[in-house]
Amino acid sequence: MKCFNCPLVEGRIDSGLCIDVQAVINGDTEPTLETEEFLEQKNYKTICRNCQYNLDYDEKSDNTIPELPEEPAPESSNSNEEAPDLPDIDVGTVVYDGTLLQKEDSDFSVIRSFLHKVSNELLNNSPRQNVVISPLCLFHAITILAAISENDIRKEILQALGCKDLDYALHFLKQYGPHDFKKQDCTVSSILSVNTPMTPSRDRITALSKELSTIISCGDMNSDSYKNALLDLFGKENGNLFYPSALQESHDLLLYTSVLFKDEWINEFSPQRSKIEEFQTASGETSCLYMQASLPLWIQTTDFFTAVPLELAHGKALWFILPKEGLSPEEMLLNGFWQSFSPESDALIHWNVYLSIPVFTFSTDMELIRHLQMLGIRKFFDSNAQLNYIDPAFIAPKKSINSFCRISVNEKGCGISGNARQNSDYSGTESILPKLEFHLNRPFLFVLTDEETIPLLAGIVNKP
Repeated sequence: MKCFNCPLVEGRIDSGLCIDVQAVINGDTEPTLETEEFLEQKNYKTICRNCQYNLDYDEKSDNTIPELPEEPAPESSNSNEEAPDLPDIDVGTVVYDGTLLQKEDSDFSVIRSFLHKVSNELLNNSPRQNVVISPLCLFHAITILAAISENDIRKEILQALGCKDLDYALHFLKQYGPHDFKKQDCTVSSILSVNTPMTPSRDRITALSKELSTIISCGDMNSDSYKNALLDLFGKENGNLFYPSALQESHDLLLYTSVLFKDEWINEFSPQRSKIEEFQTASGETSCLYMQASLPLWIQTTDFFTAVPLELAHGKALWFILPKEGLSPEEMLLNGFWQSFSPESDALIHWNVYLSIPVFTFSTDMELIRHLQMLGIRKFFDSNAQLNYIDPAFIAPKKSINSFCRISVNEKGCGISGNARQNSDYSGTESILPKLEFHLNRPFLFVLTDEETIPLLAGIVNKP
């Protein structure tokens, strides 16, 4: 991720944080703990707008201390002046890293930027509880909302995603969305149900459903037979693994997405080495089963955490991140974890790691409306908001947006049942590599990344 010097704090920050600070200064979002310090310097608005990395900055002017003719000198600037609107961008590009990036260069940046915004909001949703989210599925769900909206509602949704237009969001999903998940033995399900008997043409619904990789159904959400039919349909889509209770309730509009990840470790753990040990929770100690091994691994260490990856058979890696002693995963997230976490190979060091990782299984079923509103998506949830793509006369005052994720980690892999094969620990490199004992005996964070280090799942384990 690109980093540069910020004149507001006289230090280096990453591009994602720079975009967040500009959004606060322009009045688009509220200040957070992460961005408040950027507002402490006198004339911070003028300083930010005169920075070469500002989205409104004129590249043809002097890049050192450019003057804006419509503003007075810094000594007498009006700190309450309204920030100008962001400039229009050519179709096919997205703003990131303070520059305009072409589609083929910006896909990774979009999902990283999106995760950066949603992680602190969703992973801090239930303090001291286990939680798992899928940024990719959330991107998918919000793109669905944009597809069935128009005008200002769609514009607000796409702005939250970091996309100029709907075509760009769909372009991203075709490469890294549900289809990519399904190729890796992972179950992704999505259903959109609208409570209206005024069903548009079947061809139109079929085309939209195919483009969004989701089930779309229109019918009477107050009918038990219709709701039972939805449950059956969703069960078939996810292999009858679960039936969400939200589909049994009555809504004017219901969007439900889910992901159940499944893959094997490249180097499986031997069950004979697993043993019961203590795990320190916020409320005291608890006992759980730990899988153990000794492997040479490329890891990341910082002053705030240690991150260790375990490779999976289809090219992905599950990272286990242990905060420093006395720091909770939630506190670590609020203190700039995503700016420091660098799964790219040039940021890693080679160690022989003694692993002691708890076996765990849990799921998170989350209602997303409040969180989406915090991310800037508000107009869609107005009681009189018209969703013209479904039907010009349709209004859905009662909406429900839900996301379900499930993760299971054991000696064999993620979400894999059955017995793990016998696997010997590596040897031969122990004499030349530094050693690290990596014992996950207190709350930790995990992140699933793909070959391009895009974060696909993220979660917190507070109690295995």
